[in-house]
Amino acid sequence: MINIKAYKDQKFELLEEKYSSTRLFIDPEFPACLHSITDTGEIDLANDDGDNILKYIEWRRPHEIVDKPHFVIDGFQRRDMGQGQLGNCWFLAAVGALTLNAELMAHVIPYDQTFDASEYTGMFHFRFWLFGEWNDVVIDDRLPCYKGNFVFCRNNKDPNELWAPLLEKAYAKVCGSYQLMAGGRMADGLVDFTGGIDESIMLSQQSPPPEIKEEIKRLLSQALARKSMVGCNIFRTEKDPNDGLLHNGLVSGHAFSITQMKDLNTQNGVVTLIRCLNPWNDSIEWNGDWGDNSLLWDGVAEEEKRKFKFQRLHDGEFWMSYDDFFTNFHELQICHRTPESVGLFETASSTSLPSPENELTWHEEMFHGKWKEGESAGGSGLERQPPEKYWTNPQYLIKLEFTDGGIKEKWRTMIIALMFKRRQLKLNDGQPVLIGFDVYRVKNGANLRKHIEGSQKYYMVHLDYVGDSGGHTVHRSVSKRFKVRPGTYIIIPNTFVCDDVGEYLLRIFTETVEGQTLAIELTNNKENLTELETKRPHLEVDSKSTSTPKSSNEETNNVTEDVGGAFSGPNSRKPNTNIDTNNKKGHYRTIQ
Repeated sequence: MINIKAYKDQKFELLEEKYSSTRLFIDPEFPACLHSITDTGEIDLANDDGDNILKYIEWRRPHEIVDKPHFVIDGFQRRDMGQGQLGNCWFLAAVGALTLNAELMAHVIPYDQTFDASEYTGMFHFRFWLFGEWNDVVIDDRLPCYKGNFVFCRNNKDPNELWAPLLEKAYAKVCGSYQLMAGGRMADGLVDFTGGIDESIMLSQQSPPPEIKEEIKRLLSQALARKSMVGCNIFRTEKDPNDGLLHNGLVSGHAFSITQMKDLNTQNGVVTLIRCLNPWNDSIEWNGDWGDNSLLWDGVAEEEKRKFKFQRLHDGEFWMSYDDFFTNFHELQICHRTPESVGLFETASSTSLPSPENELTWHEEMFHGKWKEGESAGGSGLERQPPEKYWTNPQYLIKLEFTDGGIKEKWRTMIIALMFKRRQLKLNDGQPVLIGFDVYRVKNGANLRKHIEGSQKYYMVHLDYVGDSGGHTVHRSVSKRFKVRPGTYIIIPNTFVCDDVGEYLLRIFTETVEGQTLAIELTNNKENLTELETKRPHLEVDSKSTSTPKSSNEETNNVTEDVGGAFSGPNSRKPNTNIDTNNKKGHYRTIQ
């Protein structure tokens, strides 16, 4: 049974007993005031005339906005949301993906909420997975309005349906204000809806090898089949128009949900199509091949059209070919619901199956940690960062023993996910915090018991470099998968800059038989380190190459990067500052 914590210690069941339709709940933790809209006192909320409407905003209950408020009408639909005057397309795209899974939707949004007078209290609640634990978030139903209309999220088809703007308000409460939702990654929203594992895959715009395209296609197909939630986005470039609207109907600096992928039988053969959803839910959509206006549909048999439920609705949802998708989008974002949906079980040749009595399962280890200035915020040791300080970073030891009937297993999957706990990854001076992690394998013959019993850290003289997170990122989280052999591994989470501080959550998933994983934190530093203990030779190799250095050979390689994370992009040792451009200057709808 999932343990759910009352956010801000506001217990919905207890509060519900105190209020009624004649005594409506007022939330003291997220009041109807300017600070709940903007934590800085400034936010760009313009009407069609370009005037800032901030000082004219009123907070109203739903029955003061619409004629017949309902929590939900005819079920939760992926096209129920319309983006308001806020650059949070990433959040709405995540919600759009969530609506495709009724089980998860029911967990995030309790269905038994209503505006019926007999049960209405002016109070609603939603559930989010926040940094390792589920939270039940209570809000009142006062919503920001301008001239009687919603300022932020609304239902485009029927404004009487209120679940979407109330969900948005609950998430704004978690973030600290509506303004702090402006700018983000769809993957962050998906993780907060599921507690899942996010994975980002960069797509190439310059004729990638066919095997790469096929590998990503297979990964995408598996993710959708396993009900993982998927989205994509287009980075903004200097050449793009100010409004981001591209000639092909897509929008740069914008997030889209991926709602389906299917093979279409045509007169010229089979074409793989992908269905995407623009969270604006309007006519802004792809206008190329297989879009709503494409003449290619005229040559498709009616039976095939029915299978695809093709209609020319111009509602923001559209089909496009996989080739066009790969050419026009920059990043694919996947949130795997569970580790099982990440594993590539089809590759049986590389993974020996355990015997029936020792069923293979996923084992999760979770660590909450801190980077403390002068103590454990050692930085990356890269680009003029002090290399000796790197070894003061926290260390986590993972000992993996894959045995089955006395025969050692050759390969298993290990997934490492690092999440920064502050939603705004910035220090007081406004500079972004870059996070990442490194993975090492303890050499054979090292004194393991000494380090475990004494919590003594390891240093380079006893380690072989395995890999890293794919560079340091400004994103809230980063994850990566590896295929590993039996052995002992050290994971070192770090910030790029020494003495950048903050709290983090480290999750490590290993594909093992129960009882075959040991995970501990090593905390004791050694003083007066030698050059052999601190110098990382793989960095010298990396400086001469544009590819990620491979793990050291020790009899045979003990680690490989899982091919499911294909196309990791540029040199993985460099910080990745290519921020998702669904940013605070992102796109939104103006208000009349």
